[in-house]
Amino acid sequence: MLAPREFAATQFRPHPLVWLIGPVVTTLSLQMLTGNTYLMILPSSAGLVIGLVLAFFLLALLGRRLSDALLARFDLMLPTVGLWFHPFMLIGLTGLLGMFLLVVWPAWAGRGFWPTFLHLNAKVTTIAFSTTFFSFALFLGGFVLLEVGRYLGWSVDLAEEMWKTVQGEAAAAATGLAQGETAGLQIGLAAMKERLRQLEQARLRAQRCNRVAALGVFALLLLAGTAVVFFRPELILFYRGEAQLRSFREPEVAFETFEHLARKYPRYKYLDTVTYYATWTLERRLNRYAEAARRYEAWLQRFGPDNIWADEVMANLTRLHLDKLASPAVALEWARRYQQHFPEGIMAPHVALYEVRALQELGRLDEARAVLRQARERFAGRLIVLYDSEDDFLARLPFEAAALPLEM
Repeated sequence: MLAPREFAATQFRPHPLVWLIGPVVTTLSLQMLTGNTYLMILPSSAGLVIGLVLAFFLLALLGRRLSDALLARFDLMLPTVGLWFHPFMLIGLTGLLGMFLLVVWPAWAGRGFWPTFLHLNAKVTTIAFSTTFFSFALFLGGFVLLEVGRYLGWSVDLAEEMWKTVQGEAAAAATGLAQGETAGLQIGLAAMKERLRQLEQARLRAQRCNRVAALGVFALLLLAGTAVVFFRPELILFYRGEAQLRSFREPEVAFETFEHLARKYPRYKYLDTVTYYATWTLERRLNRYAEAARRYEAWLQRFGPDNIWADEVMANLTRLHLDKLASPAVALEWARRYQQHFPEGIMAPHVALYEVRALQELGRLDEARAVLRQARERFAGRLIVLYDSEDDFLARLPFEAAALPLEM
């Protein structure tokens, strides 16, 4: 039977490949459950997911070494301490990774870095990151449950061993007393008392550490909650609007939430995102196309063509005027403005086809043929990503196949 410190040294010590295979299986399973298997089909998102899994694998190995060093340094290599310290260390390191990738790096390289780098829209990029990090949390949670079961099993075995030891010592003491021998009994009792003293000392030390840690976690959560409620209430409104929007139940309520946020907090850091979501809701959920087009144009005037959402706003304006408002001339104007500002944009192949359609509807067939020929040369051999009305991935299609219906 392992002593407490010996058992603590075995906690969270699977074969290193478990830290690689486990997250891979969890990530793929979650993608299948949520219908996001396309993340492993698209080369850019697949590369991102693989990179994140490898990073988690390296962080797991690093976290174990750091945990061991800190626990040994403060003489806290104890089972109940290790049970929460190891996963908290890995959560902290993974959180730092997420902070670097999603906050620090975009702050330096630009908010639109990841969608541009992956050549995917903002929603699919967000799903790629969030699904993968959530998979890590699920895997770690499952592994912690296994370690808790292992700890409970060890605790029961330790108690049984102690009971058997007491019974053995008692039997030996009775035999010794019957024979008039007391020296062996005293030695046995002294050894048992010392072992019990060590166990009690370890228990009290672990108890003090766990209480301080629990108090610290509670204080941090309380501080974070207080900071959000009293100093960042706009965050609550933003995520409330997000939840209402994704629920598909009452788009009017989601729209009003975003509008209320924009009115009440005009200096909100992500006001561009809030107003974009409000306009997107008007277009995609409420079918108020003319109003949405006017608001998209006002959005561009306010935030400019260099904003993270400008790519999608111009593409939306092109499609709106072409498909919903029957304004091919205006659609053509927006298509050409898009090509001017975003020649390699995420929606560049789509907008090129919108431009051809607009020219066809205007009866400018020779010009449409020329634009279609240029687009085919420009996007030859490229697979374009098709999105549905919710901006979710739909399929990949060769540009030649997408352009075929426009042949004249």
